[in-house]
Amino acid sequence: MNTFVPENTLPIEIFNQLSKIKIEHPQLVFEIAKLRKKPEPLGSNGNVLIVAADHNGRMITAYRDDKIGLGNRYLYLARLCRILTKEAVDGIEGTPDIIEDLLLLNHLFKKNGNEEFLNNVNLIGTVNRGGLLKTAWELDDRPLSFTIKGINRLMLDGIKVMFRIKDDDLQSGKTLKYCAEVINEASYNNIPIFIEGLYLKNKKKSYEIDYDTEALVKTVGVSLALGTSAVRKWLEVPFTSDLSRVGLASSGPMIMIQDEKESDPKKIVKEYCQGFSEMPNVYGTLLGRNILFAEQDPLLLAEVIASIWKDGLDIDLAIKKHFNN
Repeated sequence: MNTFVPENTLPIEIFNQLSKIKIEHPQLVFEIAKLRKKPEPLGSNGNVLIVAADHNGRMITAYRDDKIGLGNRYLYLARLCRILTKEAVDGIEGTPDIIEDLLLLNHLFKKNGNEEFLNNVNLIGTVNRGGLLKTAWELDDRPLSFTIKGINRLMLDGIKVMFRIKDDDLQSGKTLKYCAEVINEASYNNIPIFIEGLYLKNKKKSYEIDYDTEALVKTVGVSLALGTSAVRKWLEVPFTSDLSRVGLASSGPMIMIQDEKESDPKKIVKEYCQGFSEMPNVYGTLLGRNILFAEQDPLLLAEVIASIWKDGLDIDLAIKKHFNN
């Protein structure tokens, strides 16, 4: 499988134009946002793949043995540009800085005679990134990124909120209130809402997701009840071997969250196809760090996963077809 070469996707001279544009033409990003070709609503054409690109906003910069690997903005953007080049990925969740950089790069690609990469891609703005990793207030996840006004200004296609429930931590209750307020405002503005709800249990020096069926079902119920309406809600739910029971906790669409543990390309594909065809309301998966920052070409990994989720190809056959060994 091909190793990813960032310069082949994002020439450094194009990346270097971003800072000049931000100084000399600060309003350009809002102007070009109006010209973007809007995508079809997610799910209208079947299953979907969404790439997560909001890690740095919550001080999540580590990948594998590199504590600041995700913090390299050039590499981060180059990999995003690559994975969005084709139609394998349907959407991206990102903080304002990431979304704006992608809009500007899309403009520069077009200006330089290259193919645009944001056409028909759902841009989903992440709202609450205030719960910084390993801080005393981590579970007080305040809405410090996108606002609904900001979403509308850039003409984005949805919002993302996250809450984490911990029984003995009052801060997680505050986050529920933040999320409900944002969900209400999004509902009144007819904006699709993506909700990542997690139940936590104690670990020695950090928090750990509780994958128990009871915890997941309860969290789904909380996600659905937040706010004044469940219309346009998409739930992002950790994969579980008991997905049939968790899936029945909602009548609406779900997207799987995977563990991001694998590094071998074949194992990555199998990891991200967990949940495929198990429940009719499971519409796809969220692509995480081990795809975006894989040693291999992230687009090729996404295309293999898309051939399974979208085209219905058998997992083993897809792996054999694309890896040839």
